[in-house]
Amino acid sequence: MHTDTATPPVPRPTGRRRVLALALFVAALAPFLVFHSAAPAAADASARFSFQVLWFVANDETGSDWAGSDEVYTKTWDHSRGSYGSGHTRSSTYQGVDRGESRTIKATEQCISATVALNDKNGNGNLNGSVGDTWACRTGDLGHGRLDATVKLYEQETFGDELIGTKNFVIEKAALESMLPQVGDYTTIQETFDRSGNYLVSFKITRVN
Repeated sequence: MHTDTATPPVPRPTGRRRVLALALFVAALAPFLVFHSAAPAAADASARFSFQVLWFVANDETGSDWAGSDEVYTKTWDHSRGSYGSGHTRSSTYQGVDRGESRTIKATEQCISATVALNDKNGNGNLNGSVGDTWACRTGDLGHGRLDATVKLYEQETFGDELIGTKNFVIEKAALESMLPQVGDYTTIQETFDRSGNYLVSFKITRVN
């Protein structure tokens, strides 16, 4: 005859004995436990932006209309990458501009920050569209982390060119990230240059990374 013998139950600790047993169990596992704490959110160090000039409209020519059309060009400086004169561009001259007319800046001359030369005939980084230099926007950062640029609009004359107007642009990187949170986001800005004549100029800021 076969008789099954039941295994007696192991007594479970209760009260203070249970707390002591749990403490000993955690202490034994301590060398194998890894604790993670959430790190504070950091600014997006990979954010990249470009800054371009797109077009201009002559609301009013320089001088009297009867004196002839304006011959217009832009000069830009990207201060975010150095002192005044660093990152300098000069566009082609746009001929025969009369009141009410507009011109689109050539695609290979639009970039203000941050530029990369496509064709730099002098090899000095000061790009001049009037001699055939061309450039584009690189995906590098805006210098020291902000947009910082100067744009001048000129009317070309035989004896000394005439300044139509000057605009300075300064936008901190945190403001750019807030304004353009996603890659591909962009915004346009229109500014009036009216020291001599009156020209409306359009600019574009794009998040490229």
